[in-house]
Amino acid sequence: DNVLTQKTYADFKGKNLSMQFIISPVNNPYEVCFPESTTVGIRVANTGNVALLLNNDPITFYYKINGPINVQDSIVLTKGIFAVGTKDFIIDTVLDINQAGIYHFEIYLSCASDTLHFDDTIRMDYQVKKLSLPYDNDFSTTTSDISFIQNAGYVKWIQDPNPTMTPVYGTGSLYFNSAIGIGQISTAM
Repeated sequence: DNVLTQKTYADFKGKNLSMQFIISPVNNPYEVCFPESTTVGIRVANTGNVALLLNNDPITFYYKINGPINVQDSIVLTKGIFAVGTKDFIIDTVLDINQAGIYHFEIYLSCASDTLHFDDTIRMDYQVKKLSLPYDNDFSTTTSDISFIQNAGYVKWIQDPNPTMTPVYGTGSLYFNSAIGIGQISTAM
């Protein structure tokens, strides 16, 4: 009982909204199975000292997404109370991400009672790493679309752009060496 913790917020007389970060989607370098759509969620803070009544002071979220698919839309919140502190909002429930590439997010808010405006915009790049079928790779160059996991033992997958044995297609190869001992497991995804 000798630890004291304290959270502080900048104190603005009245109401001040501040965009914190995008809570959904989240970049995950190990993600390999992407859905066809995703939600767009954000965290916003009311750093003022007064709750915001949305029926009197509606909040409009504008969002623009550029990339493989371009979207520009807005949503207006007119019901509820936004107390002092943070709150999560879902501003789109079915954003189409069925094409591979980098999606550039820009989301900003507008509210008549907002005091400061320099913190009303957030940006993020979200990468969707889907493979287009049919998948064709002759391993002639090092690829980043395959993840390797060493499950057991020491023998692992090797991607060789210049193998000693001539490949049938291309100039490279992907191979898994044999071993004398049992239990050599490595996964290529």
